[in-house]
Amino acid sequence: MAIDREKWARKIVTLEHDIVAQVKKFRFGNQIESESEAIRRLVKSGLDAESSKGISTHPEMQTAPKVWQDQGRRLENPTAWQGGQNVTSK
Repeated sequence: MAIDREKWARKIVTLEHDIVAQVKKFRFGNQIESESEAIRRLVKSGLDAESSKGISTHPEMQTAPKVWQDQGRRLENPTAWQGGQNVTSK
């Protein structure tokens, strides 16, 4: 099956084993065909819950650091993207 790149983006994430187990339990408990679909539903549900709180007023969002660490690289502005690549410095 070809992926419609206009609609979908592929992301690779690392999860703790207990989170993987919870995703698996959610997937089979809700009779969801694929792990990817289960993760999509969980992410959407979490985003909807945050949205209902008002993301801009969420305490963690207000105190997020200006400099983000990403595997030893500094991302000066986490929203700065150029040509699909985030702008980083070492």
